[in-house]
Amino acid sequence: MTVSATNTRNDYVASTNQQVFAYTFKALAITDLVVLRNGAEEEGFDVTNLGLPTGGNVILAAPVNNNDIISIYLAMPIVRVTNYQAGGDFLAADVNADFDKVYIGAIQNENAIGRSIQLDPSEPVAVNMTLPLRDARKGRFLQFNAITGAPEAGPLYSPTFVGGEGIDITGDVISIDSTVVTLTKEQTLENKHIDAGNF
Repeated sequence: MTVSATNTRNDYVASTNQQVFAYTFKALAITDLVVLRNGAEEEGFDVTNLGLPTGGNVILAAPVNNNDIISIYLAMPIVRVTNYQAGGDFLAADVNADFDKVYIGAIQNENAIGRSIQLDPSEPVAVNMTLPLRDARKGRFLQFNAITGAPEAGPLYSPTFVGGEGIDITGDVISIDSTVVTLTKEQTLENKHIDAGNF
């Protein structure tokens, strides 16, 4: 059979007690499908129409709640399990199934790549998009170089604080309501816009 779908993921906002969700791409085995409910992986679901180009339905083990986010996507292992023998049978059903798996794997990878950060094709100069090494990026924000646009480790992450708690930023140059100041002592700020950019 043909492989026509170019998207190997379906996302839904569930209604109360909904249990059946369509998948619109070809899946060869139930183990090739991952189902998420609000980001957590579901187990024990059934699947209809495996092997059909138009897909089928995923039937969850239990009904879900209203506004639950259900995601179904293809996660087929990229392995080869067949091997043609010299002088052996070369049957259309076997060959088509193998070629289908190749194309399904390629579409699956293309969809995964499409969900990643990448350069726009319009950028004329190649940029090294490799992340900094783990020890160089741990506990830091990700930023992009002001000249090359390449990813790099940014400032250290500062702990979050809430109203009533303090944070020591003495000596920092910041902007408070568009006025650049250097903090030299403890200050109480309320309903102020603080910008800690480069000044």
